[in-house]
Amino acid sequence: ILDTAFQTEVLFVTKKDEKYLGISSRRQDGKVDCVNLLQESIRDIPNSNAGGHKPAAGGRLPFEHLKKFKENLFKIYRDLEK
Repeated sequence: ILDTAFQTEVLFVTKKDEKYLGISSRRQDGKVDCVNLLQESIRDIPNSNAGGHKPAAGGRLPFEHLKKFKENLFKIYRDLEK
């Protein structure tokens, strides 16, 4: 439902378990490659992974690396907007 209401926004949904953070991302208008965005955001984070398709992707990373993930994500996203 959310991805149809916000087709021009990148949406992230997260779920934390004991040690890991699961991430799901969506952008339905095709202007952002969600799988590339997540893969680049976790590139230097150990024990993490991401995959999917351009409009929808998911990943997982150790919760202790959330700050680094967010820093990477915002930098990569800002570069995409240029």
